[in-house]
Amino acid sequence: MVLPFPTALVASTGDQALTKVLYVGPMAVSILVIAGVRAVVGNHPELTDGTPYSGPMGGVLTAALLLVALVVMVAVPATSYFPILVLVLEGPVQRGVEALRNRSTT
Repeated sequence: MVLPFPTALVASTGDQALTKVLYVGPMAVSILVIAGVRAVVGNHPELTDGTPYSGPMGGVLTAALLLVALVVMVAVPATSYFPILVLVLEGPVQRGVEALRNRSTT
């Protein structure tokens, strides 16, 4: 994981846009990689403990919210790192997306 380096940068040069990109970017990328790995493993039940896999939507949604937060952080520097709090919306947004998907299939 490369997060200790950007975390140290935040402590010393936290308001710079590059620091914000180096801090949030690796988190979004690592979440997407984990979602991809889970998707591959989910397609091979012999590699799992039998727990059903619901798909990569949660990871993709989390990464998308992080990228939205990053855009706000860079576009409006006065917000500092507060836009990362958009992650609290992940659960409600995921439930809303699932409700829309279920409604369209019925």
